[in-house]
Amino acid sequence: MRQFLLRLVLIIGLFTLVLSIILAGNYWRQTLFVKGQHSRTIVLGDSHATNGFNPFYYPSSSNFAQTAEPLIATAKKIEWIATHLEADSILLILSPNNIAGYNETKFSAGRTAKQMAKRYFSLFDYSYWTSQTDYIAAYWHWAREFIVPDLSGKHSFLGSYKVTKGKSKEGYKKIIARHFNPNLPALSESSIYAISEITKTCNQYGITLRVIEAPLLPEYRVRIPPEVQAAFDKLLLTLPVKSYTFKPNSELFFNSDHLNEEGARLFTQAISN
Repeated sequence: MRQFLLRLVLIIGLFTLVLSIILAGNYWRQTLFVKGQHSRTIVLGDSHATNGFNPFYYPSSSNFAQTAEPLIATAKKIEWIATHLEADSILLILSPNNIAGYNETKFSAGRTAKQMAKRYFSLFDYSYWTSQTDYIAAYWHWAREFIVPDLSGKHSFLGSYKVTKGKSKEGYKKIIARHFNPNLPALSESSIYAISEITKTCNQYGITLRVIEAPLLPEYRVRIPPEVQAAFDKLLLTLPVKSYTFKPNSELFFNSDHLNEEGARLFTQAISN
């Protein structure tokens, strides 16, 4: 019995030591990553930003956007950026789908819930996750990020520019049906509220907020529900929207609302100019 207890103590001690080394290493890598970030402008948004903004063509910028990112997550990211990085401006790329009702389901329904948990667990309070239907997956992904994180030390909630080449076979009808599901509320109240939180955080920390409207092809734009488009236009009137010169040529798009590699180059240069 004594031998068993001794072995148990040794095993627990060894496990604790290994876990401590892993956690210390993760903390060290994440600290180095933060210290290595000196971009003055941080680009945020969803897939319109990840596919459309190439920081190579915009000096002193970093693209930390994520595909399918709801604005409530973006608001939390800006809080983290304001307190951890040296950025003095946020470039937020927006489209009408960012305030559409389907954003309300991203943290609680199907595959997207696990994706949201994997990325954003550390940005929200525990109570937020326990209110979701897939909170067990959220806790698992939180633990996994600490134990097996990105070797670069980059937090999972920070995305990057993704090269998109060629043309997608997915037509605008499927995209419209996904973004503006008639079975869901037309508008996302949490997304609209998140915009006010983003503005408040930027003002509080002296960060300049600039908003860019994502380019869309006419075949997509004309099918945006009028209620959503009207709410989006009204929202833009309250924000510091910056204009740019970029013609939505179909050859520059991967599909009806996402740019390809060449489109991203021209779009980023248009913003830079």
